[in-house]
Amino acid sequence: MKHLDRILKHVHHKDKHHEDHHHHHHHHEHQKPQSQSTTPAASPPESHPTGPRHVFAHFIIGNTYSTTPEQWEFDISEAKKAHIDGFALNIAPQDHHTDQSLHAAYDIAERLGGFSLFLSFDYASGGPWPADRVISTINTYKHRAAQFRWQGRPMVSTFEGPGNAGDWPNIKHATGCMFIPDWTSLSPGGIGGVLDTIDGAFSWDAWPVGAQGMTTASDEAWSKAIAGKPYMMPVSPWFYTNLPQWNKNWLWRGDDLWHDRWKQVIDFQPPLVQILSWNDYGESHYIGPIYKAGLPEGSSRYVSSCPHDAWRVLLPYYIDAYKRQGGAADLNNPRYPVSFTEKIVYWYRRTPGHCGNSDGTTGNNPAFGQPALAPSELSQDRVFVTVALAKPSELHVQIGYATPTVLQATQPGINHFSVPFHGQVGPVRFVIVRKHREIATATGPAITDVWISPCLRPASSSLLRIFLSFSSFSLHLHFISLTSSISVQLSNYYFILYTLSLSTLYHPTTMTKKCFSELQTESWRPPVPPLTQSPPTTLPSRSTTEDTSPGAASSPGAAISPGDYSQPYCDFMTNNPTTFHASGYRRLSERDTWTNRLQRGGKYYCSRNGSSFIAFSIGKNYRTGNGMAIVAGHIDALTAKLKPVSKLPSKAGYAQLAVAPYASGLGPTWWDRDLSIGGRVIVRDSDSGMVKSKLVKLDWPIARIPTLAQHFGAPSQGPFNKETQMVPIIGVDNSDLFQAPAAADASIKPGDSFASSQPEKLVRVICKELQIHDPDTILSWELELYDSQAARLGGLEKDLIFAGRIDDKLCCYAAQEALLASSDDKATETVKMVGMFDDEEIGSQLRQGAQSNFMSSVFERITEAMAPSADYYGPNLVSQTAANSFFVSSDVIHAVNPNFLNAYLENHSPRLNVGVAVSADSNGHMTTDSVSYGFIQRVADKCDAKLQVFHIRNDSRSGGTIGPMTSSRLGFRAIDVGIPQLSMHSIRATTGSLDPGLGVQLFKGFFDHFEEVDREFADL
Repeated sequence: MKHLDRILKHVHHKDKHHEDHHHHHHHHEHQKPQSQSTTPAASPPESHPTGPRHVFAHFIIGNTYSTTPEQWEFDISEAKKAHIDGFALNIAPQDHHTDQSLHAAYDIAERLGGFSLFLSFDYASGGPWPADRVISTINTYKHRAAQFRWQGRPMVSTFEGPGNAGDWPNIKHATGCMFIPDWTSLSPGGIGGVLDTIDGAFSWDAWPVGAQGMTTASDEAWSKAIAGKPYMMPVSPWFYTNLPQWNKNWLWRGDDLWHDRWKQVIDFQPPLVQILSWNDYGESHYIGPIYKAGLPEGSSRYVSSCPHDAWRVLLPYYIDAYKRQGGAADLNNPRYPVSFTEKIVYWYRRTPGHCGNSDGTTGNNPAFGQPALAPSELSQDRVFVTVALAKPSELHVQIGYATPTVLQATQPGINHFSVPFHGQVGPVRFVIVRKHREIATATGPAITDVWISPCLRPASSSLLRIFLSFSSFSLHLHFISLTSSISVQLSNYYFILYTLSLSTLYHPTTMTKKCFSELQTESWRPPVPPLTQSPPTTLPSRSTTEDTSPGAASSPGAAISPGDYSQPYCDFMTNNPTTFHASGYRRLSERDTWTNRLQRGGKYYCSRNGSSFIAFSIGKNYRTGNGMAIVAGHIDALTAKLKPVSKLPSKAGYAQLAVAPYASGLGPTWWDRDLSIGGRVIVRDSDSGMVKSKLVKLDWPIARIPTLAQHFGAPSQGPFNKETQMVPIIGVDNSDLFQAPAAADASIKPGDSFASSQPEKLVRVICKELQIHDPDTILSWELELYDSQAARLGGLEKDLIFAGRIDDKLCCYAAQEALLASSDDKATETVKMVGMFDDEEIGSQLRQGAQSNFMSSVFERITEAMAPSADYYGPNLVSQTAANSFFVSSDVIHAVNPNFLNAYLENHSPRLNVGVAVSADSNGHMTTDSVSYGFIQRVADKCDAKLQVFHIRNDSRSGGTIGPMTSSRLGFRAIDVGIPQLSMHSIRATTGSLDPGLGVQLFKGFFDHFEEVDREFADL
């Protein structure tokens, strides 16, 4: 049965007299913006030994009665990603499932590797442990490979239990354990009486006293009291509980605690750290995933659907800095897959402390060492934000329509701030600004000052109950990843915790650039001008003398350089391996009418099939009939897609995967590559019945197409059959050697679930990645293979980029960056648009392809919405708008290959790191003509961009683009341009490190200068 009777009487003991803190009301303290990138250093005791440092998370086994092996594996994998070394397994004598859970934990930790466990005997929740049972339990697990050992001995801890201290000499003798208990209730002053029994000490004292910040006074006292023995230091994000049936109903201060406490750990340098906790849901300081079966009775209202995953986003940086023994908490030297990317984590309560009632919550429980304070005295009317930055930046925080607060993040790495409400209400906007350009933006829910009297009865009206649920002391926590958004609830106040990783799109925003994420995100927020000044109108050449100091002045002409886009483009390519990862986000639905939704000055977006995308901004002075400036390309790339039935019988000891080539996929360059899988999974929610699309991207190689060694002669030279000789292997399966063949027919039968037609191990992996608990809820998927090798800067001077799928994500990346960088004060009478289409490599004839009505329907709906009346709209207005528009078809072009110069036409061979090339073809495979060439040349002149030209040789075959099909369908003036690349259609290609930025330079110039250049061509 579900474990509901756990009463965790956690002790928060202070060995000092507490002052009365009533007068320190939070509305009157520290009302200036605060930067806490650093905190006062704590002096590590000389007794702390040098050597390895270890970080564990407190894990309550009592909450794991229904935990599945897949959930154990997910928890341990997530902890490893956060750089946590292991779990401290809290076990209580009353739990009958303890042995089952311990065996599962040790088995899976050993199978995954690199993760340790130790036992922590809980003497508080279910009474004392019998000594013989403690000995038996320790001896059962002490020789397991996953058991953590300190100085060669298996480590063991407790939660309280000093009354049984007399049992431990015999226990230690019988088990040989290293005993580091939590006997916080003894206090540092009382621990001296048991120094001969313990081998070290762990303190539960992880939270501040009253309305003040946490200090290391307790840690220093404990370290001194145990006289040189190892000290395990506690770390926790906060503490809130509302379980009055167990006399647990309070809030302790903790809004800055996660950052401040880790800084103290970095300075203090204890040999051991324990995070409180991984899964203590009832006390709200859990950082692990939520499993409803483990929730204590009464906690679901402030825990269910309320993940605290965002705390784990910051952990790798803190833990790595701690293990570097006092190094700065920066982004250098990451250990396990923490990419060099920038992140924002922010949180705040949506109502000031004086609004609403406390729902019976007290600010403390004096029996646990805290002074008497109301919850509103402990909470803080501030917005809290932590950023992980690659370079010094400004952070702008704006509440509603108030003047933004500008904070200086003066150093790379972790920077923590808080900003007071100052009575402001409205949405909270965060912007990272570097060199006067927005690098990332995010907008959180509105702060409100609606006050609900505690004497009002919740039953007065349904509306009142809704307000009470948000305005009373009910704290909610939100976590947004790049691919999903989940609301959560803590308790008290409405509380928001967001994390935004810039790994997917890096420049210039995350919220605005979810155009390359997934349909399940919060609504994309269109780009807005920087808060300091308008974006620059040109992109100058990269300067080797550029001043990158935080206070360096930057003129509009020097704010962006092509080199700024080199590494961000690599990050984009690495994190968006498939069509579905490179497009699709929450969009204006095609099912809705747009007539009354589009406004001048507005910025909008639309997606079709989750794989084609159009974004557009309407100039604030747009006039009916004016043109649209459009840049469009294709987002698909050559690949191999999983067949509808991808399960294959094992062959010769290998598990294989059934795939089919997309376009010219599975070519010669696909042999012997580290291939992984990505795409989208269609899942039906068993509770709501709604069908959702989820992105998946496996970050490790899972497949390979092995060559036949050259030693075998002619058979190894080809030609090869793609159906029989290019079948990927995904693992080893020698089961046929050890068991009889299954008697039943293993073929797929009508009515079987989709999952049953796929490799069982692959289904398990996908379910674990997406936290799908029932594989039968998977209705379908579109998955494809991709080269898992990350995009990299290369060459002796890092002037090259090596990446997969450059065709045509390179031009799409440059187009979206140009749209986001284009100033709202430029071309204000125009609609600026970017389109990215699927299926170009196979003819563009599907509904998400360029030959569909996707572009034309968006074009016509904008034209209709901007018409002064319904009567005004018609074929005449549509034709006028089309005639005034200009379409730039952007698709990569062949860069000259020095080893095959004869394959290129002289004077028509583009080079890398020079500029975008105009693509021409005398047979109409490209849209370029003399007028359009002159148009784009004038754009290049105005933005200081250099153009190259490409034309195929007469004895070669020309490829095609979406240009002719789109421009002929809509009647746009058009040109074909492309960013040069080597090795087109190879699984891994090459472009120049400056080429992504050179593309941005030209396309931004096209958006900014369209109107003035168009006027020059008014007579043509």
